[in-house]
Amino acid sequence: MKDCSRIARRRPPRVAAPKRMRLARSNHPLGRSSSLGAHFGLLVHRGLDEFAEEVREAVRDATEEILLQPDLVTFKDDLTGSSPDDHTIVAYLANQAGASDATVGVLMADALAHQIPVLPLSRTSDPGAVSDKLPNLITRINAIDWDARRGEALAAILAMLGLTEPERRVFLSYFRNESTPLAVQMHTELAQARFDVFLDRFTVPPSVDFQKRLEEDLGDKAFLVLIESPGLRTSHWVEHEIAYAHAHRIGILAVTLSGTADAELVPSIDEAFRVRLHVDDVQATSELTDAALRRLLDRVEVAHARELRRRREQLIGSLRDKLFVDGCTCEPVGDWAVLATAPGRRSAVFLITPRRPRPEDLYALHLVHLNASVAVGAELNAAVVHETEHIAEEQLALLRWIGEPRQFEAMLLRGCVLLEDPAA
Repeated sequence: MKDCSRIARRRPPRVAAPKRMRLARSNHPLGRSSSLGAHFGLLVHRGLDEFAEEVREAVRDATEEILLQPDLVTFKDDLTGSSPDDHTIVAYLANQAGASDATVGVLMADALAHQIPVLPLSRTSDPGAVSDKLPNLITRINAIDWDARRGEALAAILAMLGLTEPERRVFLSYFRNESTPLAVQMHTELAQARFDVFLDRFTVPPSVDFQKRLEEDLGDKAFLVLIESPGLRTSHWVEHEIAYAHAHRIGILAVTLSGTADAELVPSIDEAFRVRLHVDDVQATSELTDAALRRLLDRVEVAHARELRRRREQLIGSLRDKLFVDGCTCEPVGDWAVLATAPGRRSAVFLITPRRPRPEDLYALHLVHLNASVAVGAELNAAVVHETEHIAEEQLALLRWIGEPRQFEAMLLRGCVLLEDPAA
């Protein structure tokens, strides 16, 4: 019976602090801080040592590629020794022996009793119904096929541990005259992998301002997958999307069709952020083969997690820099939130979001604000901070309607300031 992986994550230097304010834990994925406690992953199985080792190595590789820290994962055998601030996931490696094993059953019961998320991992290489390989307590929990959907499984594990984004969104950019079949295929497959995908032919309704909608959705998705083809750079719209992404620090992954000459590539995209397709990756229908598609989707999973992580780190660093220049002292109150204070001004909590702010962000802000107010014993201003220049008016109105009763707001990073305190 193995194992448990403890992920002791270190914060990047620019957002580190000698002491951290202790906050009550929240179950909301955006309202809790993974840095306030350790991260535990328990691999539970019966007789699947090779499968367990494969999962451990894959998690190690993913943390190295996404977080640049390959040694984050250690393993334990049970759920003891953790604190209320720790983040834990139990991954059950499914087989019939595990389904009927008493020790596995006890561990499942313990995890569910403590509201610890359980992720069953199955394998297509192991014949039989998945339901027959699950202990009775978790037969209602949706399993994921490690063989067919490894990238998605890894993304789920890291997101449950608070290390990557709980929501996955992507903007697909392409030249209609050359790569529509591949764009449609990717849209379908990414949507089935639980991505929120923008593709113009499915997303933009008639009579809508096309450029305005593109910019709104680029800000909402905050990750661009670009299909490079020979005539791509003749498209005004694609050029605009690329320029907007660069100007707003939005990550790009280029997928380059075979036959695209180097002179036809987008020069502003580094080769490290490009996936080159080969002739034998593409079928006569201009769609990818199953094997090539699976490899590409795995690359998208990793690139998306890495780029959104990088974007968050850039935003929190830029926020701290701006507040420091304005004479403020900043203390982390979560991975992506700071408490800013300055003499004569009212203290405030700022929570950053890498995408267009949504109602869920205001709820996450509420949780951080509530705990921070209790910890400091004073009322605090609060705002969700973003860099999305273009937001539809109806979406802004919804954010104001939710935020105004609590005096919460969503603001651009450049507008973050502490207001004068009348009582000072």
